[in-house]
Formats: sequence, C-alpha cells, structure tokens
Amino acid sequence: MEKLKFNWCAAELSTIYKVKHKPSVKIGCSQDSYNYIKNIFDTQEQHIEQFNVFYLNRNNMIIGWKHIGIGGVAGVVADTKIIMKHALDICASGIILSHNHPSGNKKASYADIQLTNKVKEAVKLFDMALLDHIIICDDSYLSMADEGLI
Repeated sequence: MEKLKFNWCAAELSTIYKVKHKPSVKIGCSQDSYNYIKNIFDTQEQHIEQFNVFYLNRNNMIIGWKHIGIGGVAGVVADTKIIMKHALDICASGIILSHNHPSGNKKASYADIQLTNKVKEAVKLFDMALLDHIIICDDSYLSMADEGLI
C-alpha cells in the first residue's frame, strides 16, 4: 500500500493587543453603562443601527470595547463568534452588548432577545457573564437586565 504524502504548510497565528490606558470606568448599574456607552454611540452614525460590545474585568471595569456591526435602519447583524473571539483574546470576565434603535422605539425585538440569549449561553462556556444588553434610543435607553430579559 502506498503512503500518502502531505505537504503541511500553514502560518502560525498571532494577535497582539496593546493596552493604551488603564481601566478607569467601573460599571455598577445600567445607568453607569448607558452614561459610558452613549458617548461612543454619539460618535457613530445615528440614522442606522450600530452594534458595540464592551468587555469588563472581574472588578466590572471596562477594559475595552469593539464595534461589531453596522446595519440598516431596521437591523444589524452581530456574530456571536466575533463577540466571543474578542472576549477570549483579552480574557474578559464580563460583557455588555449594546446597539441603537434609530426609530426611537426602546422595545427589545425578537431578534434582540434571541441574540442576547445566544450570547448568554456562549459566555457560560468560558466562565464569563453577560451583564446587560443596552438599547440606545436618542437620550434614553432600555436595559435588558433591568427588564428581566437576561
């Protein structure tokens, strides 16, 4: 029997994260989250949906955030794999999901709830916590944690 020969050529993967600041914002409640998150959403386009994820350490200090997706006027796609990839890369202990509703309707959609539940299950596998999912609407917000949806 003839032996098969394989040519194994693959590049080693590497990722470098450089911290440009020390964590200085501690999140204790949904209002704290909104106050921090709102400033970032204010720098992004307001007429379309944006999705950002905030990563926290064990002391609930924000250690970083990532813009995950940009959508249309009625929706945005956020990939759980991408959310978890960044969480694992920086050894986050907590996650806060956030997106805006350009319509001004604060109500969580079926898709919002489904994504939240999917991420909630994923974080459990890595001993992390999904702390909240904040929906930004103009100068107000909905906290899915405060509403008992998490």
